[in-house]
Amino acid sequence: MANSGSTMERLFVLFASVAAGGLLGGLGVSPFPQIAEGARTTVEAARGALADRPDILLPIRYSGSGLVANDPARSQSGLTLVQGLLPGGPQVRLLDHDGNELHRWDVDFFRIWPDADGIIPTRRIPVSKNNYVTQGMWPMRDGSLIVNLTGLGSARIDACSNTVW
Repeated sequence: MANSGSTMERLFVLFASVAAGGLLGGLGVSPFPQIAEGARTTVEAARGALADRPDILLPIRYSGSGLVANDPARSQSGLTLVQGLLPGGPQVRLLDHDGNELHRWDVDFFRIWPDADGIIPTRRIPVSKNNYVTQGMWPMRDGSLIVNLTGLGSARIDACSNTVW
């Protein structure tokens, strides 16, 4: 029976600890608010990192997709390169004067650097395709593209979006 007394004592201490923790947490005594805020922040960050449209993106301003207005008198003729976090992830698109897509390069960090550990600090490796952007590109005569991935590095991808270097 001596053993059951110590089990009861342990259960009482456990119950009292949980009750005291709940009471102190309910009263907002430190560190409980900080722990709760940390949990909320972690959940929000995970949701944003894995979402199809991360929270950091501004709302879409206009209905429709692609070129929604074309005023030839006010625009330059020729081709335009557009870069950004577009549906499907970071891309560079070549558009004609009417907004028709002529070519697309998918700028896939995970294809460019499949073994990024050891090359890029772990804390900077994106968790998904929605957590990095292109910032600058240079088209080459052979259809390849040199792209800069903000804060990660530069790469050259061919016309089929395969890594050259």
